[in-house]
Parts: sequence; structure tokens; C-alpha cells
Amino acid sequence: VMVYGLNEPERFGAMRAEREQFPIWYEIDVRAGTVRELGASRGRYSAENNWHLPHMAATRDFVLDFDGNEVLLQPIEDLGTERARVLGTHSARVVAVSCDREGRFAASLDVEKRIRVWSLDSEAENPVREFSLDPDLTADAPWLEFDPHRPRLFATFGPGFEIFDFDGTPPLRGRRYTDRSVW
Repeated sequence: VMVYGLNEPERFGAMRAEREQFPIWYEIDVRAGTVRELGASRGRYSAENNWHLPHMAATRDFVLDFDGNEVLLQPIEDLGTERARVLGTHSARVVAVSCDREGRFAASLDVEKRIRVWSLDSEAENPVREFSLDPDLTADAPWLEFDPHRPRLFATFGPGFEIFDFDGTPPLRGRRYTDRSVW
């Protein structure tokens, strides 16, 4: 189970995924003490993955998911249906997605350690930025997350992580942090 902070106080999104199944999404209202099932998203938790890391927008109006090399955007009201927009594709299998707190950008990470950043304000299927993780990073669990305070991404495919700033032109190479004694 993954839990996602929302922009609404005392509310959270949650996702439960099992291999070869579609992830099921929930809304948790802490104050009311309720959990409401929202439905399944269209990304399938592949048997090829040891993980499945879709993402609920903090704005609570959509989820990002993936199936194979496709990145999918699905409005909350369309969960449990076949309706989902293909945001874009990778040449390799996607393993993680994330979106910024304002719901303006999405990012996706594939098994070849490429990150693509997508504008959610555009219908175009072309990424607005692309980065590559250090090829020496290897692990069973990738991770991708936007900084909640500025336009940058935290990403890993190994014991260390990299930070990518994407508001500069050209995109800055990731800064690698591997010494766990400082974090």
C-alpha cells in the first residue's frame, strides 16, 4: 500500500496493488474516519516488476499510472473505467511516475534509467525535459519524486539518489548523493 499526501488537510490518497492486477485507489478522510474506494486505474502491475509506483496528484483530480512503456493519466472520476489518456511513451518499460503538487508536470522513469518530464498543460505527447540517471545506480526499487518547493526531481535506481533541476536551460545533470551517513 502506498499513501499520498493531498493538498486538503486531513485527507490522503492510497493505492493497493497486487501483481498482474490493476491498482485500486482510495480516499482517506482522517477527520471523518472514512475510507472510500475510488476504483482501479488502467496501469497493470506487471509480473516483470518487483514494484509498481503510480501516483495520485496532490490536487486529487487525477492519478498517473503506467502499463509497459506507456504513461497514463486518468481523472479520478474515470477510475474503474477504460478511459485514460496516454500522456506519452518511453522506448523501455516504465517503472515509476510522479507529479508536482500543483498538477502542472508529470515525470516518468524507465528501466533504462531515463526520466521524462511531461507538461500536463499540453495535449502534446512530447516530453518537455529528459534526464538520464547514472548508469552505475542499480537496485531492485526505483523511486521518483518531485520536490514540493521548487522545480526539481529526486530519483534513484540504487543505494544513492540524484537530484535534477528542470527549470534551467539546458537541463542540469543530476547531482549524485551516495553517502548515506549524511542522510
